[in-house]
Amino acid sequence: MSAVGGTAVNSLFFRPVAVEPGMVLLTQGTGGVSCLAIQLASAIGATVISTSSEDSKLEITKKLGATYVINYRNHGDWAAEVLRLTDGKGVDHVVEVGGMGTIEQSIRSTKQGELISLVGFLASSEATDIFPSLMYGGKTSRSH
Repeated sequence: MSAVGGTAVNSLFFRPVAVEPGMVLLTQGTGGVSCLAIQLASAIGATVISTSSEDSKLEITKKLGATYVINYRNHGDWAAEVLRLTDGKGVDHVVEVGGMGTIEQSIRSTKQGELISLVGFLASSEATDIFPSLMYGGKTSRSH
C-alpha cells in the first residue's frame, strides 16, 4: 500500500474508535491523503466536510463523496462554517494536513472528546498555544 493509502486508512480506521457510518469527518485540501479519506469515509456512510482554496477543487471533492464543501478563502473562519453545517456540534474526526497553520481551527471544529489525526504540516503558521484548547475541550490528537 502506498504511503498515501496507509496514512488515510490509519487515520480513519486505526484509532480508539474507527470512523463509522453516521460520523462526520473534516478533510483539508485535495492532496492524496485527503482525497482518499473522502472516498473511504463516504463509502462507509460517513458525512464528509471538505475544505479547499479553489471552487474547482471543491467540485472534485464532491465527486469523490464530500457532502459539504468550504472554500477557506471565502470563509476565513472556516471553523465557524463547520459548526454551522453541524448545527453547532462539530465533527467527530479531522484529518489535519495543514499543521500549525490550521490546527487551531481544526480544534474549534471538533466535538468534545473526539479526534484530530495529525498527518501533515502544509500551511504556514504563527506561533499558537493549542494546549488549552485540546485539554479544556477534551479532544484527542494523534500523529501519523
